[in-house]
Order: sequence, then C-alpha cells, then structure tokens
Amino acid sequence: MSSKIEQLIDEIESYIGSCKFKTFSNSEIIVNKDDIEGLLQELKNKTPEEIKRYQKIISNKEAILNDARERANALVEETAAQTYELINEHQIMIQAHKQADEVVRMATTQAQEILDNATMEANALKESAVQYTDGLLANIEDMIAHYLDVSSGQYQSLMGHIGPHPVNQQRRGLFRRL
Repeated sequence: MSSKIEQLIDEIESYIGSCKFKTFSNSEIIVNKDDIEGLLQELKNKTPEEIKRYQKIISNKEAILNDARERANALVEETAAQTYELINEHQIMIQAHKQADEVVRMATTQAQEILDNATMEANALKESAVQYTDGLLANIEDMIAHYLDVSSGQYQSLMGHIGPHPVNQQRRGLFRRL
C-alpha cells in the first residue's frame, strides 16, 4: 500500500500527463498554475502526517524497551525464587548465590542487548523515514526546477520570435509612443 505522499505524487504526474502540449511542441506542456500549486500545497500538508506516522513507529521503541525490562524483572524474580528455595543448606546456598548472580548478569546482558537492538531498530526506522521524506522533497524540487526551466525556455523562445521581426519592431515603436 502506497503512502499518501506517493499517491499525491502520482496525482501530480497524472495531471502533468493529462496537460495539453504547447502548440508546435512535443515536449512542452501547458500547466494550470493554480492546479499544480494546489497539488503541491496538498503534498506539503500531507508530509507532516507521514512524519507523524513514522514517529509513531519510533514510539513503539518504548514498548519494546518496557517488554525487555519486564523480561529482565521476570528473570530476576525467578532467580530470587530459586535462591530462596536453595537457602536451606549452606553448600546449596552458596551454589544458589552463584547461579543467581549468573542469571542476573545474563538477564542484565540480555536486557541490555534487547535495549540496544530496539534502539538501533528505532534509529534505523527514523533514518529511513527521514531519507524517504528527503527523497520525496528532492523529487518535488527537481520537478519544480524542471518546470521553471521549461517555462523560462518558452519565454526566451517567445521573446526570440518577437524580437527581430520588422513588423514587431514597428509595433513596439507604437507602444513606446503611447
């Protein structure tokens, strides 16, 4: 399923594809400024929604961390229960303490690994979201720059056609007198 931003980009591409070609041109099109600006504004408005969606994914990091803490606490409680049962004899008690310390160390290590992995995954998701959004914005910038270049070229071409023609020079002279 594509994102709302991707859908808007598809709409912009579809709109551009539906525009009529400029007279005597196979590559230049006529674009309604209000329509394209409306689509671009809608895209700008949707971008924060996408970012919020990615932030929600990142917020799941806390749920993962809480789960890791609960697991660690459960392991610690289990170790404590085992230790209590083994206190009856001195040798067994010593062994129980060693095992309990080992389980606590392992639980702490495992909890830290879970926390580290969750943090790395959350950071990777965040980085992906930022890269994705940056890529979309760069594509839009490229499209706008391209259309500005095309419009500028069209204007220069029009001015080139108007410039050297004697009738146009006469007309310009008339306008200057007015």
